[in-house]
Amino acid sequence: MSDKFKRKAPVRNKIIETELGSEKRCTKCDELYPLASEFFYKDGKDKTGRTKFTTQCKDCYKQSYRTTPKKLKK
Repeated sequence: MSDKFKRKAPVRNKIIETELGSEKRCTKCDELYPLASEFFYKDGKDKTGRTKFTTQCKDCYKQSYRTTPKKLKK
């Protein structure tokens, strides 16, 4: 089988529509959360003017980008 016909990994939709509304999957913990600023940080706007959100939920984002305390000067 040539490389041209190899199957790629299945694509997972990041945003899905449910009866409760839009939900987004966190790329780090792989959980679904409602698409709202309560669960995701805002990340600007797209070309159509819709609000974009970060790919990681707030908890995972805080763990990934936690700042380390600065060393005290002696």
